[in-house]
Amino acid sequence: MEDVDVLIGIVGNWIDKPESVLQMVEVGKKVMLFFNAFQDPKNTIPSEMEIMEKFKERMQARCLCREYNGFSMLTQVLDEQLFQF
Repeated sequence: MEDVDVLIGIVGNWIDKPESVLQMVEVGKKVMLFFNAFQDPKNTIPSEMEIMEKFKERMQARCLCREYNGFSMLTQVLDEQLFQF
């Protein structure tokens, strides 16, 4: 991931490779994570949700973390952050 300048992560119920995100933060790359506030109880495993919450808490002090609820809000917060970039 050395050739990546910015990582934008859109996170739902779980994240596939959190170590990749951590690695990007460690080397000083710009990381923006957008966490979905809506969690479908029919599609959410409680243990995965707990892992996601811990990951989110850990990352909030290390990179930009924003929450969104729905596609239109995602595009709005993404626009706002890219504009500031």
